[in-house]
Amino acid sequence: MAERREGGGGQWLLAALPGFPLALLILRLWYLSRQDLPTMLVLVQSVSPLGLISTLIITLIWGIPVMVLVGRALGGLVRVSVDDPADSWVVRVSTRIPYWTVVLAAVTAALAWQLRFLPALAMLVLAIAGFEVRARHGDRPALVRLVCLTVPLTVAVAALIWFAPAVVDAFTQGEPLLGLTILLPLLLAPLLNGPIPARTARPVAHVTAAAGALLAPLLISVSFLDAPVLPTVALELKDPGDGPAVLIGQVVSVDDTMTTLIDSQGDVRFVPNARLLSKTLCPGSRQPPYSAIEVRGWHVERTPLSWMAPSKPYTPMDSRCLGRSSGDPS
Repeated sequence: MAERREGGGGQWLLAALPGFPLALLILRLWYLSRQDLPTMLVLVQSVSPLGLISTLIITLIWGIPVMVLVGRALGGLVRVSVDDPADSWVVRVSTRIPYWTVVLAAVTAALAWQLRFLPALAMLVLAIAGFEVRARHGDRPALVRLVCLTVPLTVAVAALIWFAPAVVDAFTQGEPLLGLTILLPLLLAPLLNGPIPARTARPVAHVTAAAGALLAPLLISVSFLDAPVLPTVALELKDPGDGPAVLIGQVVSVDDTMTTLIDSQGDVRFVPNARLLSKTLCPGSRQPPYSAIEVRGWHVERTPLSWMAPSKPYTPMDSRCLGRSSGDPS
């Protein structure tokens, strides 16, 4: 009966999980409409759900590997540290994550995470591998030494040599947090794949997993609320009169007679197409780098995927997109 109650208790969570992206999409439209219900209804009629879902996936592609890898690592820590790990919910959840999911999450993170976080990724992958070998092949000391000591030391030394110029630059140029972000995971990688005292393993794993489960929805929601869901355009008008000659906003819909856009104040404007002189698609805003540190020519805040994928060059924005009528709505 206990097993049935436990399984039934988890069914409601699985049933509610698909509703989380839908709630995020509705929240994004509510935020974009500046909490005005009629404006939100206009957006609901015009905005494509596929576009919103695509924006959500692109925005959160970094988050899924975090949950998979950290969850698997915490479960492995409890498995090798306590005598009876079966009663730990962290272990039960982590063991249900298949190996191919862990591999896929590691590859995705290697492409989507910024360069400064790749040492932390290496630490997580090495820890997961070490926990699995200790749990499954603890009676083979040669294999345990290879996976839990030799390989982490080799990876850490090689990575330290490659990242050394960036670490030195970070500490000498007043960015110690960046230096520690790169350095600490490499120093801890050979140490974080073994057991810890049983009395601390369970609280550490459970508190960390519970805190992550509580904070993850909040972080996901905040990051998605800043993601663009509509294209930003600059509309040059004929005979603007007392109004601005250029309207800047996000396009809601376009038909044969009217162009509808929402400006930075959340106001919906209906512009007759007969009044339009030109339309300009404004380039997306690029987040300015917060650090000038590079690793052998590679900027620490860029992702490997950004180097591989084609992108538009950094060119000055069209002058019409810098008009005074309204800013880029978020």
